[in-house]
Amino acid sequence: MCAGTILLSRIPKVVYLLPAKQGEGISSLSIEMIYSRNFFPELFCIPTEISKNAFKSFFKVRRKKFN
Repeated sequence: MCAGTILLSRIPKVVYLLPAKQGEGISSLSIEMIYSRNFFPELFCIPTEISKNAFKSFFKVRRKKFN
């Protein structure tokens, strides 16, 4: 979801799987835009190994289901 939309919607918690590259996500917003909202959600990053395994197992099950 767009970082601007998250701020405007006042979503209280954001869980993400991979950190954004430079210029992506919230880092693409101006400091003025972020602070003018007077709101910032809690951010939680799932460790890479856990998220990688979750995606692998999810798609493995999906492939078996459709084969």
